[in-house]
Amino acid sequence: MISPIPERFVSIRPGRALARSSRGPSCSATTRSHGQLFRVHEEPIFPPAAGLLADFTKLACSVGQNSGMMPSSPLVGWPTAPAANQSASLRRASSWCDGDVESREAFGVRAAMDFRQLEYFLRVAQRKNISLAAADLNIAQPTLTKSIRLLEEQLGVKLFERLPRGVALTSFGTTLLRHAEAVHVQMKDAGHEIAAQRSGAVGTVVIGAGPTWLRRYLPAALARTFSAHPLVRVRIEAGFDEKLLRALRQGELDFVVAEIPSPEDRREFEALTLTSDRLGVCCRRGHPLTRRRRVNMRDLLQYPWIKPPHATRAHRRLDALFVANDLPPPSSVLESGSVALQLNVLRHSDALATTVSKTLQTPEGDGLVMLNVPELALTRDAGIITRKDGWVSPAAAGIIDALKTVCAAETAGRKGKP
Repeated sequence: MISPIPERFVSIRPGRALARSSRGPSCSATTRSHGQLFRVHEEPIFPPAAGLLADFTKLACSVGQNSGMMPSSPLVGWPTAPAANQSASLRRASSWCDGDVESREAFGVRAAMDFRQLEYFLRVAQRKNISLAAADLNIAQPTLTKSIRLLEEQLGVKLFERLPRGVALTSFGTTLLRHAEAVHVQMKDAGHEIAAQRSGAVGTVVIGAGPTWLRRYLPAALARTFSAHPLVRVRIEAGFDEKLLRALRQGELDFVVAEIPSPEDRREFEALTLTSDRLGVCCRRGHPLTRRRRVNMRDLLQYPWIKPPHATRAHRRLDALFVANDLPPPSSVLESGSVALQLNVLRHSDALATTVSKTLQTPEGDGLVMLNVPELALTRDAGIITRKDGWVSPAAAGIIDALKTVCAAETAGRKGKP
């Protein structure tokens, strides 16, 4: 059975504030009506319901035109007019939905239909018998009769001819039936779509990912997600911390997988640590510094460096560590956000770079080693970052769960190694 939706709902249109017209329902009443829908589906309903508004408005307009009470000039060609005319027509028609008494009277309609009335009307039209329809709907026959009579009064037309053994649709009823069936299908489709969204089975997720996550954890998590939910779509934005956090803050990303921000940088975010790794200096196998059991920071300045982009926390952190030890920051011969490029240059030169130890466990890290530089040996926590108090869609939550599973499995595997 279709849940009844108050007429105030149809006044909530995408891109429009919850304002009240001079004769329409109050903002609080409209909000309460939207709240009823939200409690039924437990998800925001504007996108799935956008089509319902158009069909519902067309339905009212069509019946009004057929009744001869709606002036044809404001809505010439509805609903087959060009897009620009349809837009203007929809605005005029929607004033009817907003509770504008003058608009309703101009349309020859004194009150709005609700979806329960349409459901009752559809059942009577299908069964062609009030008693049988009432039994199907599990309501009393007088209740159904009253609902149909009220709908006819609202539209100002007769929808059914009473026959000795049932009812038959009038021409007005036939018009209403055609549009009511479209609304009924739209309502079912909206319910199915919302249910799928709630389950995480469909949806588009935009993820910001740091370099390590692009190579290691994210591919495995996405493979799990696509296997379980093939209708989920994902877009990846690669980058470093500042860029990704700025995009997350502006609502361009659903979540970020990267290094956990410092406490002062994550006041607007929630962070969940999934991995901890050792950060250090790496070079090619056979590099002159690999002959030393312990490398002095001053010795590192004798070689060219490859650094992350200048405006990144990783770049600033490296420079700050040298300055803290009364040394100038190392000069860079290459700055790049591509870890693959950095590692390939390291493999073919005497350059140095900082990276996490897990990078050396990837195919790209083959032939590279970590140097023992105690002053630069740090622990880096990384994981999932979301907006504080932000909404995480079910599809995004499903990918987050997959990431947790992948990271936990790798951690357990490392602990199980001798």
